[in-house]
Amino acid sequence: MLENGVVVVASAVVVVAAAVAIVVVVEVVIAEAVVVVAAALVVVLVVLVVVVTVVVVE
Repeated sequence: MLENGVVVVASAVVVVAAAVAIVVVVEVVIAEAVVVVAAALVVVLVVLVVVVTVVVVE
């Protein structure tokens, strides 16, 4: 169970890092900071929900 938790956390970190990279690129291309921030928050919330769900299920 502990190993699965570590894998889940590592995966979440990778996903968040990718999301941040995408947000940075989008922010450079499109200067609408509000939209970018909203999208980033949604991505982070989805990742957190998935992580919590997986941890609870296991």
